[in-house]
Formats: sequence, structure tokens, C-alpha cells
Amino acid sequence: MALVKDLVLVITPILGLLTLFMMYRQIQADHERRRKQATLEYLQKIQPLLSNLRYEIDRLAKDTLTFEQAINHYDSATECETIRNFLIHLEHMAVGLNNGVFDKAIMYEIAGSSLVSYFNRFANFIEIYRQKRNNPKAFKDFEQLKVDYANWKKAGHPNAPIRYSKHS
Repeated sequence: MALVKDLVLVITPILGLLTLFMMYRQIQADHERRRKQATLEYLQKIQPLLSNLRYEIDRLAKDTLTFEQAINHYDSATECETIRNFLIHLEHMAVGLNNGVFDKAIMYEIAGSSLVSYFNRFANFIEIYRQKRNNPKAFKDFEQLKVDYANWKKAGHPNAPIRYSKHS
């Protein structure tokens, strides 16, 4: 009888720990699934807005000022406001991605090369925006996303490790 009691005393905590571990793994898996779902939902929500802004930027660039002229007339050009709005939406998305709110692998697969293209297209604008606003950190998350995507792609995605911010 004492042997059974001793076995129960040993096995019960082990089973408890095993149960806790399995619950932890289940919660992690659910979190990952929700993050992927949130990423896809966010992309569906923001896509029409980004498409409209891209269309407006292209139309304005063709019909009026070039980007270089818009940058030189930074404070008053309609193009600059449209570009700034476009970049702000991308920066907000990048903050969510860099902090683990959204899933980077999903975003990279769906829009990674487009994000890099947008950053490269507006790199001069971003630099001038930083100088004029005296804010060297403006669009830094978006810039970091571009760097991280290049590293991820070079590492042989989709199984390459994803780097989130140091806060996650």
C-alpha cells in the first residue's frame, strides 16, 4: 500500500507538469494561428487603401510633378501628402510585423518583394522627410522590414528563422 501511495505521489506531479506543458504548447499553437489569421485579415483590409494610394501616386506623378520635384516642393505638394500617407500605412504594418503582432513569413510570401520595391521607390522621399522633420527614426520599422526580408530571402525562405523585434 505504501508503494502505491509513493508512486501516486511521484506520478501525480509528473502528470501535472506534462499537462501544463501540453497546455502551453496548445496556447502557443493557437497564438501562431491567430497571428497568421490577423495578418491575412489585415492585408485584406488594407489592400484596397494601398491600391488607391498607389494609383493616386502614379497618376499624380504622371500628370504633375515628378517625385524629385515633389520632394523639392515638399511642404506644399499634394504628391508628398499622398506619398506620406502611403508610407505611414506601410510603417504601421511594419511596426506590427516587427513586434510579432503579424506573421512575417505570411507577409513576406504575399508582399515581401512589393514592400522592398516601395521602400526603394520612396527612399529619397524618406530621407528628405527625416531631414525636414528632424526625425531620423521616421519609417525605421519599414526600413528594418526591408533589411529583414532581404536576409530572410537570402537564408532560403520559407523555413528560415524570422527575426522579430528585441521586445518579443
